[in-house]
Amino acid sequence: MNKIELLYQSGQTVFDINDLRLRWQENNSNSLKSKIKYYVDRGRIFRIKKGIYALAMDYDPLELSQKLLQPSYISLHTALAFHQVVFQPSREITALALYWRSYSLGKYQYVFHTLKDEIFYNPLGILQQKNYWIASRERAITDTLYLFGETFFDNTANLDKNLLTRLAQIYCQKTTNDLIQKLIKTL
Repeated sequence: MNKIELLYQSGQTVFDINDLRLRWQENNSNSLKSKIKYYVDRGRIFRIKKGIYALAMDYDPLELSQKLLQPSYISLHTALAFHQVVFQPSREITALALYWRSYSLGKYQYVFHTLKDEIFYNPLGILQQKNYWIASRERAITDTLYLFGETFFDNTANLDKNLLTRLAQIYCQKTTNDLIQKLIKTL
């Protein structure tokens, strides 16, 4: 099996250098760089950004967000749209991380908002979906209320009130807790 077939078998669409090192079992950095250059020059893989590659230019933008800044998870408007809590389309992929970053790549703007360590590292309401981590509907709502205050959500049907109540506890902020409790009362 050749190296490109190994990448297709992984189910990923985006790879960083460490992914390629592991998939290709290549410990020599110079050899790895040579192989990457070989496949890029022949159009078998595509360089998205330094150290990040894709099998094709129709890669999954949500998967790319996880390679741009690690650790991070998709939340806010992107997760809300993914879970059909908001209906407005956006060319911005929003995620949460330990520090702020913004990248413009392809047709998307990738924006990473900052969360405090104790909130960011709390796994409550964060789900693994395909090859990335994404906030559940409830976690995306509470992250949004925490960072931006009162917000309108298009679809709050079938939200888990118990999860919202448990999530309110991780933010340790009266304003956020009040907004979450106000939302729960409307459900």
